[in-house]
Amino acid sequence: MSPAPEESSSPAQPVRAPRIAHVLFMDVVAYSQLPTDHQIEVRDRLREIVRAIPEFRQEVRDGELISRDTGDGMALAFFANLTAPVACARQIAQVLESRPQFKLRIGIHTGPVYVDTDISGTQNLAGDGINIAQRVMDCGDGGHILVSEQTARNLAQFSALQPALHDLGEIEVKHGVRVHVFNVFVAGEFGNPELPSKVRLARQRNETRAHQEQTELAVHQEMVIRAILDGEVIPFLGAGSSLCDRPSGAAWEPKQSQYLPSGAELAEYLAREFEYPAKYTKLRCPACSEDVNIREKPNDLLRVAQYVMLVLGSGPL
Repeated sequence: MSPAPEESSSPAQPVRAPRIAHVLFMDVVAYSQLPTDHQIEVRDRLREIVRAIPEFRQEVRDGELISRDTGDGMALAFFANLTAPVACARQIAQVLESRPQFKLRIGIHTGPVYVDTDISGTQNLAGDGINIAQRVMDCGDGGHILVSEQTARNLAQFSALQPALHDLGEIEVKHGVRVHVFNVFVAGEFGNPELPSKVRLARQRNETRAHQEQTELAVHQEMVIRAILDGEVIPFLGAGSSLCDRPSGAAWEPKQSQYLPSGAELAEYLAREFEYPAKYTKLRCPACSEDVNIREKPNDLLRVAQYVMLVLGSGPL
């Protein structure tokens, strides 16, 4: 008998609890198109700009910030100050406005993140807080500072930030995920007031789709109206519906054109005209205590109409 395998001496690592972070995700527009030496210069310059921001330095000193290099940009997770990401984004935008060396786009989201260490022992970040911040950033162009709806709700609690929040609505991003984004800017001071190209294209597609639906609806309406005028279609209303101010107690008569029939009325009329097979229900008479057959009203318009079509030789509907 072979010996039982020895149990691993190292205990299982406990699952780390997520933390709520205010994540700023940024990247350099068209970074991969730059020559390699220019890429290094841009990356170093971006790091210099970020390190010089007071909020960044303060959060680092307090141990409430973790940064992650992404190659063409970086992610900053602030764990204490929910306005710090917007303050950093604003100052970065103002520096680049005064000395435009490259274009940057920024996305901000508040959500759960997991703090872990990579293979080299460096702290790393994962989770929806990071992922959605990146999706929000992906919706923008150069100079845009975009925030998620969750972040916008938090920032709207500060009166000084309310005028800078501009609702762009929902945008479909990677894998069909939809994110509700806000553009953060104050015209002439910071941010990009232009509509992001992805938002503009999405709105154009929605307008085109709405126009197509309206066109198709108009075609169908014209077909129905023509069929009614040619006597090929009999319009009817559902039970309890009213048209042409039909009184609730008024009955529809086949020869009367003032009112339209309900579905049940039309079914009963067609059943009489085309001798629809009767259906009976057996009930006990309370007076004589005997079973009697009661004829049911044929109010199922679909079944009656199918029967009529068979009688007319047109086949089932």
